[in-house]
Amino acid sequence: MDYFTSGRFAKICSVTKKALYHYEKKGLLKPALIRENGYRYYTLEQADRVATIRLLEGLGSSLDEIQAFFALTSLAEKDAYLHEQQAQVKEKLELFQKMAENLHFLDQKLHDYQKLGEGEAGHEQLPAEYYYVTAFQHNVILNPATSGIKYGALVDDFAKPDKISRFFKAADPESSNYVKPAGHYVYFYQTLTNDEIPAYGAKALTILQQQAKIVPPIYQEDFSSAVLNQDDLIIMKFSALVAD
Repeated sequence: MDYFTSGRFAKICSVTKKALYHYEKKGLLKPALIRENGYRYYTLEQADRVATIRLLEGLGSSLDEIQAFFALTSLAEKDAYLHEQQAQVKEKLELFQKMAENLHFLDQKLHDYQKLGEGEAGHEQLPAEYYYVTAFQHNVILNPATSGIKYGALVDDFAKPDKISRFFKAADPESSNYVKPAGHYVYFYQTLTNDEIPAYGAKALTILQQQAKIVPPIYQEDFSSAVLNQDDLIIMKFSALVAD
């Protein structure tokens, strides 16, 4: 049987010697041989155990949990544990996917804001988007902590452009109650304070109507003030569907 020093075995397993000593201390991995001088040696077959430890560690299991897993004598119990880990991995993947989508959304929006500037109209072709819409309520302040990364307000009546009609936030198709139609949209960005937003509707309507014939509603989309690093300022995106 071939024996490997702890340094050589650590390199084979892509771990540190410190990790091997820690695993030994926790009772997870005992050296195959310990010389009188205290030198520790391992066999190649033990690399499989290290790989399993690393896998379960990567999934978020503590060393105590991993030790409990190795102590299981029933294959059914081991299978149940691994199925539970798979479920947790799937949940984490879905969370990371959502985080990636949010980061992509913020990056695209910031890039577009920098390119277009403030008060300058732009045009975009958008696919249908799904929202969850609620009635406007006074003294309710929308924010990403409660509304998600994409949210805002709707102005339905062009005769009363300063009157917000409804709130919206992005939603899955199954949980949505409103579909923002696909089509050609005209839009612009403007930096405002929370106090300035309610009275800005009339000016927003004028800017949009100067660019194209639009149909209700006007979408007032909020953009995190953290991007500007100024808590009292918000990047607002005003947009509307261009009439056919």
